[in-house]
Amino acid sequence: MSRIIKRLYPETIKKTATRCRQRKLRIPTFKELRHPELIPPSVTAKLKGVGLWDVNPVNLFRITWKNDVKSGLYGKVKITVLAPPDKTAIAPAGSADMVLTFRNIHNWMAAGTADQVFAAMFAALKPGGVLGVVEHRGNPAVPQDPKAKSGYVNQDYAIRLAEKAGFKFVEGSEINANPRDTKDHPKGVWTLPPTFALEDEDRAKYLAIGESDRFTLKFVKP
Repeated sequence: MSRIIKRLYPETIKKTATRCRQRKLRIPTFKELRHPELIPPSVTAKLKGVGLWDVNPVNLFRITWKNDVKSGLYGKVKITVLAPPDKTAIAPAGSADMVLTFRNIHNWMAAGTADQVFAAMFAALKPGGVLGVVEHRGNPAVPQDPKAKSGYVNQDYAIRLAEKAGFKFVEGSEINANPRDTKDHPKGVWTLPPTFALEDEDRAKYLAIGESDRFTLKFVKP
């Protein structure tokens, strides 16, 4: 991801670095976010005195999936494997407060395992637990391809998949919407950045469109 950002937005990176140097701000590297054990002790010491929601540059070091929700520092992560049909126990049954998935439904549909995965997420959650889903949003006027070969998934189709597993739909957000995405690209969603499946062909056109239009949905386990 860091390579992609540097390639697409070199001027933004340069300006950000200059501002940080001028203001003597220390911001995390992508490597530090991936491996928080590399973050200097001087930074973690500062974090102990900064609230989780405080507007403070040092909180940028908390943007990592290894956060410990109690201390606001870096806890241990237990990695499990989701590989249906054989491995679907992503957590002990009824133990999880929240499950999040980002742009994975089309992969599960292509593999024919979407129902199994939604059932696995439902089983892992506590009653009242939340499922958050982000996915490339298809054109509702186009019938859903069961294999989602374009990478796009119609929002109503995704809701039905979740409800079939027992989830209750709560609400959607347009925070990841992109009205410029026409969803009819030669190589599907992978035509757009950051993949650029056509490489340099019409690159400026697809860069102007930006990344895909996406739905963001919240479900709850009753």
